[in-house]
Amino acid sequence: MDNKTIDVNKPVENPKLVESMQRLLKEPNQQNENDFMALVVDAVFLSPVKIDNIIENEGNKITLEKDTKIQFIHFTDNDGRAFLPLFTDWSEIGKWSKEKGIQTLMLRMNDYKEMVSNNEIYSGVVINPYSENIMFSSQQLNTLLGHKIKIEKATEVQIGEPAKYPTRLVDALKELFPKMKSVRSAYILYMVRGEEGSYLMIVDTDTPDIDFPKIGSLAPQYLDKGELLDMAPLSDDFGKNATQNRNPFYKKKRSLFGR
Repeated sequence: MDNKTIDVNKPVENPKLVESMQRLLKEPNQQNENDFMALVVDAVFLSPVKIDNIIENEGNKITLEKDTKIQFIHFTDNDGRAFLPLFTDWSEIGKWSKEKGIQTLMLRMNDYKEMVSNNEIYSGVVINPYSENIMFSSQQLNTLLGHKIKIEKATEVQIGEPAKYPTRLVDALKELFPKMKSVRSAYILYMVRGEEGSYLMIVDTDTPDIDFPKIGSLAPQYLDKGELLDMAPLSDDFGKNATQNRNPFYKKKRSLFGR
C-alpha cells in the first residue's frame, strides 16, 4: 500500500480533482492535462469491496478476523476487460448503487498500480465511471507513477542513448529537480528488455524514499502515446553500470559555500 498516511476519520472528497477532470474533458489542452495529472497522483479514492468476517465496527474502525479475504469489486467493459472503479466521493458511489452499508477502502493511485501490476485479471482503473469516466490502463499507471524497474537475473537488457531524445520531458524534469533537494543528478537513457523498449532514468539521490511517483507523473504529459519511462536509483549496481562513462542531463548546482 501507499506509504503516505491516509486519515480515515476525514471524509473522502476531491472537489479540486473533480473540477480538474471536468475542465480537462471540456477543454482537452496541455495545461488542463498537467493540472489533472498533478492532482490525481496524491488523491485518495473510495474503492467498493466485499469484506467477510467483520467482527467489530466502531465508528470508522473495524476489526477483521485473521486471514479475512477482501474482494475488490470491478467493472467489465464491452471487450471483457476488468477495471477497478475509483470514486472521488460518496456522491459518485451513489450514482452506481443506492445500496446502504457499502463497504469501501480508501486508497491512492499507487495502491491501484500495485494491484493491477500484480493481478492479470485487471486491465486498469476507471475514475468516476458514471460521470467523468476517465480510464488508466495498466501501462498508463506504470508511466504515470514512475515504474521503478526490477531486473531479473535471466533477463537480457540492452541500454543505450535514446534515438529519439525526450526533450520536452527532460526540460520539465530540469525545472522539477531543483525543487527536490535530495536529487544530485539524473541520466536519461533507452532500455530494451526482450521485445519491450522504454526510456530509462537513473536518479542520483541521497534519500532512499525519493518521490518516484511525483517524478513519473510528468511522463504521460511529455511522452508520446505508448512511450514508457522506467526509473532506477544510481546507488545500486544496475544504475552504476548503466551510467558508466555517460553524462547526466541534470546536475545539482553547488552553492558558493560548497553545500
